[in-house]
This record gives sequence, C-alpha cells and structure tokens, in this order.
Amino acid sequence: MSRFDGAASGGVFIYSSRPHKYPDSDGFSHDPLESNQIAREVEFMRNFLVLGESDQDEYVLDLLSGRYQVRDKQAFDNIFEELECFDDILGFMVNLIMQRT
Repeated sequence: MSRFDGAASGGVFIYSSRPHKYPDSDGFSHDPLESNQIAREVEFMRNFLVLGESDQDEYVLDLLSGRYQVRDKQAFDNIFEELECFDDILGFMVNLIMQRT
C-alpha cells in the first residue's frame, strides 16, 4: 500500500498535512495551516477550509453547510461541483491530476 501526504501535479495542488521539502529544491509544499490563515484574512473566506487548488479552482469545505465544493478561483461564489464527503473531493482532485498528466 502506498501513502501520500499531499500532491502537486498537472497544475493541481492537494495540500499536505504539513509542509514538506521538495526533493532537489529549496522549496516546500503548501502549508495548509498557513494557507488557510492567509485565506481567512478575507472576510468571506472565514467560513471555508481550503483543501487544495488548481489554476482555475479552489477545493474547499464549506463550514456552514458541511459540503465539499469545487469553487471558481476568480469568482468564488460560482460553485462548479458540490460533493458529499472528503473522499469525493479527494477523488475529484486526483482524477483531475490523472486527466492532466
């Protein structure tokens, strides 16, 4: 069985549980705590937990409705997909990565 903690491929970033150093680079993966702290500085983002992103989308948990959503990165009120559980949104992100690679 393989284990992963986050992913970045095909322009899709699934946030890891903590920042990891990239091999052969001085860079680190997205830090989910820091990313959400920055996002919540914007008033309307305080009701969302950001799980990942792509060039066009934000993958979030709407804390008020308890629904996992794919939202437009530029026009955040636009909801492209609404999913029942974490496994569904994770599957959505992984499938998008597989389509792009």
